[in-house]
Amino acid sequence: MIRTHLSNARLHFKNRKSIIVRLTNGFGNNLFQIMAGRLLANAHDRSLVLRCPSDYYALNDLRLLGMDYEIGGPSPKAYEINESNYLNHLNGEALPRECILRGYFEDFNFFIRDQKLLKSWLP
Repeated sequence: MIRTHLSNARLHFKNRKSIIVRLTNGFGNNLFQIMAGRLLANAHDRSLVLRCPSDYYALNDLRLLGMDYEIGGPSPKAYEINESNYLNHLNGEALPRECILRGYFEDFNFFIRDQKLLKSWLP
């Protein structure tokens, strides 16, 4: 894993509960995915892991933004958080140990209540 920094986010440690964000193609979509993952990790006091395939086209962009990521495939044992159950978990519904976030998360309803927090994470 490349270790740089992910501002105001916790680093991933193998023995810690985590939220894995499986990055898709489309760097704009990735920004929504990352922010949704950070909000969820923050709400549940978990580490955030950005996971992408080895041929992911925006690895250099992640490096330039100073984001930690790891190369890897899906986690078959991880609980899936998607756009249909995300708000339940953001609002406090318990999560199992390892979770993977999948989806595009482009709906403003995922972010509206946390605008100030989101803005504080941006330069």
